[in-house]
Amino acid sequence: VSLSIKNGNALVSDLLDSAVSQFTMSGLFMPNSTNLSTIMGNLAGASGETATGFGIFTSAGKLYATIRTQVSSWDVGLALDPVKPVFASLSINKTTRIVNFVAQQAGIFYEKTTTNLNYLNADVPFSFGNNRFPSSFTNTNKMYEGIIHDKALSIDEIKMVANRMKIRQEQRGIIF
Repeated sequence: VSLSIKNGNALVSDLLDSAVSQFTMSGLFMPNSTNLSTIMGNLAGASGETATGFGIFTSAGKLYATIRTQVSSWDVGLALDPVKPVFASLSINKTTRIVNFVAQQAGIFYEKTTTNLNYLNADVPFSFGNNRFPSSFTNTNKMYEGIIHDKALSIDEIKMVANRMKIRQEQRGIIF
């Protein structure tokens, strides 16, 4: 599916972050733009202090994850190749305050865990694409597969999700 990176262009679930204490979102996409582009999440509100929820996004050819309780993002450490798919997954447990993030492109893995989460609910549905974050860019990203779990997965569990996704996508000729 090709999704415009402008806000309001997303595959939207009916699961709200305010309805669960833990969740994991995983997806495989092709970042066709170096513009600021929300790939998945439920990031809502304006940029900066008033934004809520979380998002996985690209900017200037890099992959980032942000969890909004303050202005902060993780540079995932992958310089994205815009002609190769990338896997990304973010797992949040609001009770234990643990966040796990995994990304993979062209065989390069990135993983990070933090234990100091203060998550601010957006009360917005989880989505693949840009559901609500303000953007006027008109480029598109390709979304190949997305999965939402209503539980927080460990790094090893996320890697198993990536491996199963890799096997399914290889049958379609998509390699990541």
